[in-house]
Amino acid sequence: EYLKSLGSNWFNDDALLQRLLNHFSPAALDAQRGSLQGFGETCAEVLAPLSQESGRPENAPYLRHFDAYRRRVDEIVLPEATREAFRIVEGQHRLGVCHGDPFVFYSKVYMYVQNGEAGVGCSMACTDGMIRLLEALGDHPIHTEALNRVRNSTYDDYAHAAQFVTEIQGGSDAGANSVVAVEADGHWTLHGPKWFCSNITADYFVVTARPEGAPPGPRGVALFLVPAYQSGTSGPRNGYVIERLKDKLGTRELPTAEVTFDGAKAYPI
Repeated sequence: EYLKSLGSNWFNDDALLQRLLNHFSPAALDAQRGSLQGFGETCAEVLAPLSQESGRPENAPYLRHFDAYRRRVDEIVLPEATREAFRIVEGQHRLGVCHGDPFVFYSKVYMYVQNGEAGVGCSMACTDGMIRLLEALGDHPIHTEALNRVRNSTYDDYAHAAQFVTEIQGGSDAGANSVVAVEADGHWTLHGPKWFCSNITADYFVVTARPEGAPPGPRGVALFLVPAYQSGTSGPRNGYVIERLKDKLGTRELPTAEVTFDGAKAYPI
């Protein structure tokens, strides 16, 4: 009975969701009903099993510091179930960036998160935050690049984001941040450790840091966009090392790291 109650289509089985959509956006519901039904079936029949598989203890993500030639690579190894969920959620359906009718879009987000975090939910939230931030304040070509890569994501080629604020001395109190941003000849680099960096497999990091000479407290903290790699979508990392992954009680499918920046190229927002 419990398994039957899970349903086979998380749109068709959710009468309340359908009534809400019909109330707030009836035209979009009529136009997008087929898309919503298709994604509801994907959530129940494809993403739910992937979520269960990625949550198995033997499939936990792990950190591989070195390759076979003793080169430092800091590779995060994810199970195939999580990688496939990323391709569907961040790539095919682009749930990290609001597009189309917002009621339809967030209905799909709502259906997906019934799977739990599953290694992908944090990415969706952080990517959405980066997109909104750069749409409002972005003024550098790298900002435009990040926006375009996320907006044009596909099943085979997608981009997503993370947000790094926490440091060991202050937790989530950004006003206590001590990671230093150094400017030289118009270029910025970041230096110092971040303590709790979720979604470490992202392509872009939104990072809080304190520019040299800035006052103490929250007014002295600035925000930067940091590409994960020196160029492109892989290869040498952009001036940081991944020290270790956290051994967490919950959301164990989501790799959360301790990161030390040592000259990472950063772009002020």
